[in-house]
Amino acid sequence: MRNLSNIATSIGEGFFRWWWKKPADTEYENIGYSKYFAPFDWFIGTGDYVLDYEE
Repeated sequence: MRNLSNIATSIGEGFFRWWWKKPADTEYENIGYSKYFAPFDWFIGTGDYVLDYEE
């Protein structure tokens, strides 16, 4: 979550990667995207497991 807000507030928008455990499983790579929305001082982002798209 910290990477999400850092990217959004420092450069405006961008992609990032991290590792996260699926429930009761091993760690898997994730990819996410975040964007800063200045009118409301918000950052908006999403992410998902890379493996789900490679299968």
